[in-house]
Amino acid sequence: MEEAYTNKEINSLSTDCWPERGPRCEKCGSHIPVFADLAPDKAAEIRELEKTDSIAAFRAIRGASGCNLAWAKIWLLHPDGPQPKRTESETPCPYCGKCLRTDKAKQCFHCGMDWHDSHHTEMPFMSRPYSEKLWIVRKRVLWFLAVFFTAGGVGAILAWHVSDATEDPGPVVYLFAVVVAIILGTLPTLAYFLNKWITRFDVTSCPACGECIWPTTIQAIQISIIPRCPRCWKRLADPVSDNKHGGE
Repeated sequence: MEEAYTNKEINSLSTDCWPERGPRCEKCGSHIPVFADLAPDKAAEIRELEKTDSIAAFRAIRGASGCNLAWAKIWLLHPDGPQPKRTESETPCPYCGKCLRTDKAKQCFHCGMDWHDSHHTEMPFMSRPYSEKLWIVRKRVLWFLAVFFTAGGVGAILAWHVSDATEDPGPVVYLFAVVVAIILGTLPTLAYFLNKWITRFDVTSCPACGECIWPTTIQAIQISIIPRCPRCWKRLADPVSDNKHGGE
């Protein structure tokens, strides 16, 4: 067989190469390696072993042929040879209109909608309204603010307690270091995570004017309390208002 690989040839190849000969699987696009030195009874034995112990099967095919992990995986994943290319059904998705994988599919791989439960459909997160994603970021900023002001309040109480004490206040003074660390570290930590959140949730800009609504941490705090664009001052709608408009 011209397309079969001998053990000698496999040993001369680099360890990170992929098979370039052999039957081509239309479903995954890989060439299924054919091992010239692998006896049919040994191949059948490894196939049977793979049903109960896949790791042992990997070791067996690699030991018998000298191939790398990628080749062994391709060979083991194709016990019946090449598979035909996946064909999509002509049934359209009720949400985006594109073809489903099968006629009985309950999830669209194009738009991500899932309707396995007829009483509940789940929309992929990034397809949700802008205001809903913005509300998640605002809530996280508010949590940081709560930590900041709580630490400030505790610090004020500690300062009053120590200054008004007539005796040695004891170990309570060591709490000052913790409180000060929290106060000094909260806003820089918020700035670090805020950059990640606005990128992840795609809420960097105002949908009305297109300007960045998070230029500084102070303005981020303002938006978390008063959801208005700092540039055009237009309201950044919240999920409640979106639901009202959707129901009207």
